[in-house]
Amino acid sequence: MTRTLFFDKNGVAEEIVLQKYNEFDDSRKNHLMWINLVESDKIEKVVPQAIDTSTGFIEDLREEQRPRIANYQTLEDNEDTFTVIVIAVPTKKIFSSDDFQLQMTFIILRNKIYSLSSFPQNVVGEIMAKLLHRNKQYNLTTLFNFILTELLEMGIRVLDHVEDYIDQLEKQIIRSALSNKLLTSLLVLKGRLFNASRLIKADLEPIREIQSGMVPELIAEEVSEQPEDRAKFLLDSIETERENLSNIINLQLAIASNTMNKQFYWLAIIGSILVIPTIISSIWGMNVPVPQINFWTLILLMFLLTILSAILVKFLMPKQNLM
Repeated sequence: MTRTLFFDKNGVAEEIVLQKYNEFDDSRKNHLMWINLVESDKIEKVVPQAIDTSTGFIEDLREEQRPRIANYQTLEDNEDTFTVIVIAVPTKKIFSSDDFQLQMTFIILRNKIYSLSSFPQNVVGEIMAKLLHRNKQYNLTTLFNFILTELLEMGIRVLDHVEDYIDQLEKQIIRSALSNKLLTSLLVLKGRLFNASRLIKADLEPIREIQSGMVPELIAEEVSEQPEDRAKFLLDSIETERENLSNIINLQLAIASNTMNKQFYWLAIIGSILVIPTIISSIWGMNVPVPQINFWTLILLMFLLTILSAILVKFLMPKQNLM
């Protein structure tokens, strides 16, 4: 089922229509349109015949790939071209799955934008609804600018959720230490943020190519700098959250190390306290003659020997240079 946003002859969003395949009436064929498909849709039945619908080309559109731009010649006997643009952004699945990216493949042809999403997402319906309520004129260039910017804004909102999650963890650390299971999940999330960083860095390349006029269907002078700005902001946000996660992980490890040091400290104190009664019991428990001294005299003797040993250890230990 395709979701199509129709524009009127002036370029103002008119209505959103859900339909099975490419069933546009002739009165709208020259109007601006945005047709979105999902993975299960039969692309060859939706895109116009001017586009190569061979198995190899269609499979290339479906496969997961790094963001890129590719220009193609139409199958018609003219100089018309169409461009395929691949953009990928992080989604909320970053908390639960390594496959957290939403890949959007755009086919730009004349006055139409065909988009293919790697899996169903509400973001497409939200962007279309926003366009419908803006009551603003668009052409092919400004429409694609808006779609691209909104996809990057979705990625920024995902990073806002990551930031809130990290803030909650900081409060949890203040109350009590994190569990080993949660610490492992933080390490996994840190790795996913690294992959998201690589994803947005890859997005910057086609965005800059669009601005430089490498998409003949778009008017280079009307291409906005906002998508590049939002991509850079998203990249900075990812790096910031990665650093915050590193700080939390290091803090948790420091807390665990401090807890272990405390345990060793008290074990050392208990062991030192038990040394004296151990020595006394070992002496009185020997089956050999011992000096004729009473119990309290032996306690005093052991106490003096302990003090003497502590003083000797103090002087024999090397002094630490704190400077």
